[in-house]
Amino acid sequence: MANAKAASPGHGLASSPYPVSGSSDGSKANSEQHDHGSEHHPRAGMKSFAWPLVLISILCSHFLYALDNTVVANVQPAIIATLGEIDKLPWISVGFVFAAASVTLTWGRLYGLFDVKITFMTAVFVFEVGTAVCGAAPTMNAFIVGRTICGLGAGGIYTGTMVVVAAFTSIKERPAYLGMTGLTWGFGTVLGPVIGGAFADNTHATWRWGFYIGLCVGAVAAPVYFLLLPRYDVRKGTPMLIRFFEFDLVGSVLLIGAFVSGTCAIDFGGSLYAWSDSRIIGLFCVFGVLCILFTAQQGCSILTKPEHRLFPGDMLKSRDMVILFIQASASNACVFIPVFYIPLYFQFVRGDGALESAVRLLPYVCVFVAAAMFNGIFMTKTGYYLPWYIVGAALSLVGGALMFTVTQHTAPSRVYGYSVLIAAGAGSVNPACWAVSQAKAPRGNFVQASAFIGLANALGLTLTLSISNSVFVNVATKMVATVLPRLNRTQVQAAIAGTDAHVFQTLMDDERMRCLDAITYALSRIYIMLIVGAATSLVFAMLMKWEKVFVDPEKEQQDEQKAQV
Repeated sequence: MANAKAASPGHGLASSPYPVSGSSDGSKANSEQHDHGSEHHPRAGMKSFAWPLVLISILCSHFLYALDNTVVANVQPAIIATLGEIDKLPWISVGFVFAAASVTLTWGRLYGLFDVKITFMTAVFVFEVGTAVCGAAPTMNAFIVGRTICGLGAGGIYTGTMVVVAAFTSIKERPAYLGMTGLTWGFGTVLGPVIGGAFADNTHATWRWGFYIGLCVGAVAAPVYFLLLPRYDVRKGTPMLIRFFEFDLVGSVLLIGAFVSGTCAIDFGGSLYAWSDSRIIGLFCVFGVLCILFTAQQGCSILTKPEHRLFPGDMLKSRDMVILFIQASASNACVFIPVFYIPLYFQFVRGDGALESAVRLLPYVCVFVAAAMFNGIFMTKTGYYLPWYIVGAALSLVGGALMFTVTQHTAPSRVYGYSVLIAAGAGSVNPACWAVSQAKAPRGNFVQASAFIGLANALGLTLTLSISNSVFVNVATKMVATVLPRLNRTQVQAAIAGTDAHVFQTLMDDERMRCLDAITYALSRIYIMLIVGAATSLVFAMLMKWEKVFVDPEKEQQDEQKAQV
């Protein structure tokens, strides 16, 4: 049986790197208030109408982050047609991904040092600035800068959403609320290509409104953040100067540099530059050196103190948290690979436009959202989490293996069915990691837990998109080039990227069929990564405990007393 007090979100924070002001007794009282009794409920001081509005606004920002992450999946040809510079195409997705991933731990540390409300509003502001730059970008360089700024803010929104939900919910109700975040995350992730495709196909709105829409939603949510989101400062009473000195700046710089160099090396290798190119080799060398320096700096507390280190090392001492980290990272492959590559499959094989191909994701969307919703509801009611991981990973594994067999002759109904299996599995596993980590975090430190699982998701997302893009571009380019030896490498890659579609339209039937075979083969190779991710998730699910964690301690004690009587 899980220890209820150890799982309390406030317990022990006074002795953690994210302490609550006051004595340890006060911290313990804070823990008890956080979970027991309606009069001590985390939202006891809020007006009845405030929390629903705050929750909706927070979820809207979370939705926008997920939406912005995938909105470019279907609009890249339209962006290239407007801004040109096809050689910079990989930066459209890479700029956002490495920026969001590299600052996840940094934002997690900031939420532990400063007021949650102010920190979250700062993240939203940075994100909206980046969105505005993307929408109004006159050149490709400006657009890439905007995507990078978006990513920097998005990392704070992602972690901040989990911190806000954890701060204002009890341990019993938290899975249901975190299920809502999984719901909005799923909606945003899978609807990104749909919304982007709709704007790209609209000659009046154009692809730019795929980014401007974020400004509209942000303008509606901003007053709620200002007026109704309560202040929540775990370091209340600590002077600001001391907080700034406690921030691990060296660790942040090293980690950001490692993420940037590693992501660029994987994404650009073989597509933009040859793997043997000195620039790619140099990026891998820089990545390796920075990883070593970061590990040494964190392990030896260089230019920082052990309790102020960027990386939440306490989490590595918990077997449960390490397994959850692996689960969160591995399950990202199951979430994002179908979102990016199922529309691409239908664009090539069926000749769909951006909107039509994105609409074919709806079976995946509906099932993923339903799985995330039922996960939050029933995990709260039963308290058990292990079955969701085992069943979810198994479903994703089967669905991934079936997608690996897809060819250009596979019926669309089969693709829909295979994607539904993946969606049911991914929706059961990925959102659950947040809720379980909150309950299993050492000393109940939900801020560190949010940053830790946020890093896992960011790492999984970065590796998934970088490796899958590299595999597709390299395999497809090599195979199509053998079919069309008269085209140079740049022309082949332009045709594969969809920015020069007339190349395939002018081919003879035999050549076109052979090119489609090559492209569908390259797409199927991507699902090897999904299979590996699902298999990894299933193996580590077998190592998880069969236990109840989402329980009301007082109710559980009363039930035990009744049973004894």
